[in-house]
Amino acid sequence: MPADAWEAVRQTVLADPARQNELWALDQDAFRRRLTELGAPAQGGWPWDPGPVGIGPGTPVLPQPPPGPGWTLSYLDSRRWPPLVHWVQTGGEPLAAPFHNHDAYSWSRRPLNRFLDVRTPFAALADASGADPAGIVFHMSRCGSTLTSRMLGALPGVLALSEPRAVADVLRFNRFDRAADDAERARRLRAVTAVLAGGARSFVIKTDALSILDLATFRLAFPRTPWVFLYRDPVEVLLSQQRDRAPEMTQGLVDAGAGGQGLSADAFCAQALGQICAAAADGLAQGGRAIAYDDLPDAVETVIAPLFGLEADPRAMRAVTGFNARRGDQAFVDDRAARRAAASDEIKALAARWVAPALARLRPPA
Repeated sequence: MPADAWEAVRQTVLADPARQNELWALDQDAFRRRLTELGAPAQGGWPWDPGPVGIGPGTPVLPQPPPGPGWTLSYLDSRRWPPLVHWVQTGGEPLAAPFHNHDAYSWSRRPLNRFLDVRTPFAALADASGADPAGIVFHMSRCGSTLTSRMLGALPGVLALSEPRAVADVLRFNRFDRAADDAERARRLRAVTAVLAGGARSFVIKTDALSILDLATFRLAFPRTPWVFLYRDPVEVLLSQQRDRAPEMTQGLVDAGAGGQGLSADAFCAQALGQICAAAADGLAQGGRAIAYDDLPDAVETVIAPLFGLEADPRAMRAVTGFNARRGDQAFVDDRAARRAAASDEIKALAARWVAPALARLRPPA
């Protein structure tokens, strides 16, 4: 049967790291020709491939990730319980995009990864282990965290993991799995992080904004790792979110714990930001450091890098500061004054009511 022939070729490729490396660089046409030479049917697509867009039924789940270098986590699929782990072959390419998810998605669309479609049970991560991160960057959203990550990642020998989806996914898994104890939640986070770090000797993690709500799990998983929390004038953050709403600030997509139904989008966002900042303020007694957006980028060199035990390289770090951190092909424009001037009375009131009290606990005394 054609499906059996396709699966036989897939198993051949999965077992051979050298062949994976050969196939990695091929475009769709060349890739298909090479598979045919390996014994795949000459006609028809592989039965599990949904094409460039969409989600197909998937291949049989593997008990373990394939052997050889280059494999990393893409995301955890929560449509199965426990969630399945989706893996991608990177071909040895380094992270280059502002966010880990951008690179992971790009890798996942390559013909090799579409063909192999590697998924394993979460239990396949049980033995994953690695070094602790040099530091963790938490933040309230739209406050310079991506710039901070890119500056730290510009240091020689430092890997910066910027908001990897798999970290957010495992934290969500932990929240829904009430049978797991704190030690198991921390073990899961360590396992995911170890695979993402890929054996890097020095790496930092920049989480998404909601991850500060799981600070206790991070502290249990990495008790010796220093961390910072970045914050910004809440009016500026709310205006940025109003213009381009992040999923974690959108009611109905992710619940940050902000209560009440029928809230406006801005009100929900303000409540979520307030809870994020309150969680950070509560956690400062555990050794964290609050850093204001207005102190960036200097604080990355003078405060954050030394706190993380990293040797600052001003030339390398400053090379990335002239560009928009989220859109590296655009020049950075400081629009804080213009944003504040454009703020409505409603935005100012929401910031004052929901965010300012928690933020006051983060700011150092005058």
